[in-house]
Amino acid sequence: MADRRSRPPAPPWIGRLLTPVYLREVRRRNRRFDSGRDVHDVGTPVISVGNLSVGGVGKTPMVMHLIEHLRAAGRNPGVAMRGYKSAPGGLSDEQAEYYDRFENITVIAHPNRVKSIKRAREQGFEFDCLILDDGFQHRYVMRDFDILLLDASRDPFEDHCLPRGWLREPAESIARADAVVLTHAELVSPDELERQRNRIAHRFSPQVLGGCRHTWSRFEGPEGPIEVDTMRGARALALCGVGHPDAFLAHALSAGLEIEAAVVGADHMRIDTRLLRKTIAQAKERGCEAVVTTAKDWVKIAPALESLSTDDLAESPPFLVAIVGVTFDFGGEALNRAALEAVGGRAC
Repeated sequence: MADRRSRPPAPPWIGRLLTPVYLREVRRRNRRFDSGRDVHDVGTPVISVGNLSVGGVGKTPMVMHLIEHLRAAGRNPGVAMRGYKSAPGGLSDEQAEYYDRFENITVIAHPNRVKSIKRAREQGFEFDCLILDDGFQHRYVMRDFDILLLDASRDPFEDHCLPRGWLREPAESIARADAVVLTHAELVSPDELERQRNRIAHRFSPQVLGGCRHTWSRFEGPEGPIEVDTMRGARALALCGVGHPDAFLAHALSAGLEIEAAVVGADHMRIDTRLLRKTIAQAKERGCEAVVTTAKDWVKIAPALESLSTDDLAESPPFLVAIVGVTFDFGGEALNRAALEAVGGRAC
């Protein structure tokens, strides 16, 4: 499928008219934070993980990588996030993902992250450091280490700010990151990755510069984990509603799946019983052996499946959840070390 970012989010005339206004506001806002105004110490070490563009950069796998690394080093990280598109009284996609992946994890989800973090500390939630999920633009929270993710397949120097392009901030904002990680290295050539690496190093000289690829480490199926290689050659339907669906489909093909059809929606798309009935019917019609999806979508698929009838599920192919891992081409050890030093640098 074509990358939705091959076209701007707004008609060109609107982009030309409104982007300068948007840029002035972004720069005014950043000057305020740069001066220290409205920046709050929440009383615990904070690592921020964020991105420059809208969605799909691989932020959640990176946060999960950091959680695993910090836990292995004896720390107890929590996660603070906005909780985008959570249902009233329910969980957002990413919040549910973290609970599904980790036992005894504290996830604080609220648009006002300063107040919600302080309230969680007062209420005795257990964490000795925090990872700020999607925190690069959320500068109200003081951070000890600022990690910026750039999608290697989407050059920020060739894009524009909203609404003319897909950038939340201009490329010049890279300068304030402590670490820059080029993600989705698997989607570009080694020469292109090296070109971007050299340009970032030359223009911004971040403390840490890394490059990583997102790989499918396994599937989670109805009976438990399944090795990726065992599904090679299987006919499958792909179902996803993520910020970078073309990357998901590329991974499915590289895993050796024969993708017979794809049901692709917008990031954070709603998944209900009606959509699942249509998906299952299409998978059966195409003779698919599995429906492959993302962990982000599975947290919505699972409860919807429970509402389907026995007839709906009759002869349905199994749903397989692709579990994504982060593998570094370069800079991984430096990033892990710097993250641990940041949270160890000051007491809670």
